[in-house]
Amino acid sequence: MADSPPHGPDERESETLDDWIRQRGGIDGAFAALLSNPALPKATQVFATNMLAGARADAVMDAIHKDIGRFIVAMSAIYLHIKGGLTLPRLKAMVGVRSYLSPERARALLQFLCHLGCLTEAPRPTRREPVRYLPTARFLTAWRDHMRLTLDAARVIEPSVARVLDRLDEPEVFMAFCRNQTEYGMGEMRESHQALAFTRVFMHRFAGQQIFWQLLSVQGAEDALPQGALPVSVEAMAELHGVSSVHVRRLLAAGVREGLLRRCDDNGFVLEAAGRATARFVHAANLFVVIAAADKTAREFA
Repeated sequence: MADSPPHGPDERESETLDDWIRQRGGIDGAFAALLSNPALPKATQVFATNMLAGARADAVMDAIHKDIGRFIVAMSAIYLHIKGGLTLPRLKAMVGVRSYLSPERARALLQFLCHLGCLTEAPRPTRREPVRYLPTARFLTAWRDHMRLTLDAARVIEPSVARVLDRLDEPEVFMAFCRNQTEYGMGEMRESHQALAFTRVFMHRFAGQQIFWQLLSVQGAEDALPQGALPVSVEAMAELHGVSSVHVRRLLAAGVREGLLRRCDDNGFVLEAAGRATARFVHAANLFVVIAAADKTAREFA
């Protein structure tokens, strides 16, 4: 894929989304092509910038992005609502949830989403039945806006995802895309991912993903995953993400210990080779899930 010339407008217009996967040898071939795609750094930078912008614009998504567990439960909540109803037992049974969360934390985060105004309890026909939760209109709007931002980043690599992006206000298309993205996304989550240094440092620490996105977004679009120094103001970063300066320093220090970052003399940081490789893989996986989900959704509504 990296060696192929970009499609012209006429070719792109006639290409269907499923060609993106089929013409590249299935799932494995498509993901390998995505990793080698020269547009991946720019797409990664757009993704990071979009996620930060979405959090600044919406307090609900800001709170959800603060923690990978919150995000997984939020994604699963909408998915289970689409697939027959959200209950605590069904949430705890999901493979992706079990991989990242204890049953007790899954319960706590479900209540957190209720406190946040994302979920409301439905009346129970009998006390023996588990409580069923419904997503609020506020939550569905916030999640739809989040989906737009992820599709916008994926469009840098695969412009044809616009066929779903342009129809996201249609409830059936939105729900189908959420279903497909969750099924692809949960399929990518493995217990082995917990052993990754990137997971420990940036995904399981409060606001860790947002801090990493900010590291990427300080450069221009062509300089995503840079090899040069990244200017960092710990105080500004702490204020932006609603955490303490001590928390930011500890997170960055953990990145240094894990070999993901290297501190510079001027208080900047360099993204080490291991950090760049892991970040490239993680963001490629995220974008691949979005493209694959868009592919399936587009075919369902063709």
